[in-house]
Amino acid sequence: MSRRRATTLIELMIAIAILGITMGALFSPVQQLLEWSRRADREFQNQEAVTIGFAVLKGAFRQALEVRWRSEDEVVCLGLQDVIIRRREQGRVIEVAKKGGLIRLDFLEGARFGPFHPVDERTVWGAVFLGTAKVPMFWRCGL
Repeated sequence: MSRRRATTLIELMIAIAILGITMGALFSPVQQLLEWSRRADREFQNQEAVTIGFAVLKGAFRQALEVRWRSEDEVVCLGLQDVIIRRREQGRVIEVAKKGGLIRLDFLEGARFGPFHPVDERTVWGAVFLGTAKVPMFWRCGL
């Protein structure tokens, strides 16, 4: 006569516990991967906003012959077409306005512009905060 061995409730609970621990161990790296993916996407968007913004500002100053400082938040680039550059929302947004329209540069979390300061009739400077770094930026006409 052969004896059949049946599964007891304790053995079943141990098997379910092992399965639960295994699933939990596999799920944690997936959560970390998803969080890293979201963070990497935000960083990419921030870098893209800063790159495009700096290119637009460089073009505005390159076309100017002279710059007039109006306030810590506004400068005017004088040239064939006058361009007004305004600092908004504590430096997180820069507006570039000219006769044809307005360009609003939102730097997201990538950069924050400090106040503009005059140097001479062709140059202004201001600090740009990139994360925790503070970088002095000089904007010169015609370069």
